[in-house]
Amino acid sequence: MTDAFFYNQLLFIGVTLACLMIPGYMFLHAFFHTKQFTPLEKCVLSVPLSFALITIAIMIMGAWRIPLDYTHYVIMLCVVCAVLGVGAFIRKKPPQRDTQHLFSFSRTQILLIMAIIVCTVVFKGMFLLQTIFPTATDLGHHLFWVEKIAREHTLPHYEKMK
Repeated sequence: MTDAFFYNQLLFIGVTLACLMIPGYMFLHAFFHTKQFTPLEKCVLSVPLSFALITIAIMIMGAWRIPLDYTHYVIMLCVVCAVLGVGAFIRKKPPQRDTQHLFSFSRTQILLIMAIIVCTVVFKGMFLLQTIFPTATDLGHHLFWVEKIAREHTLPHYEKMK
């Protein structure tokens, strides 16, 4: 029993790292030079970037009617990481040194960051436009929707209650 608990905890930590760190970290390496950020900045930026990338990928899977189950999640995560890995491998550019500014992004990098923000807002807006505005966050409500997604393997179709 203890071995199963320990194994499940290790599995949880591994999956969390894989989903919330690796895609964002690979995104940073694909579109920014490796020496442009400190290791702490990379770790901090990896989580929201991963969250945005995985959320967009899951919404695309739902729009394409791909079942949202374990196998397809793993395939989606591998595809996202592979695309970013190829981008990181192809792009090899010398670091840009500018000590005058706190952030020194190229025009392409700024446009890319803005595109991710806009895509996140637009995709979430498209899916959640017809929903009821939440008045409170209730854990039971969120668990209901998580259980429904896990059971049906599709994103729910939100409707206003009459």
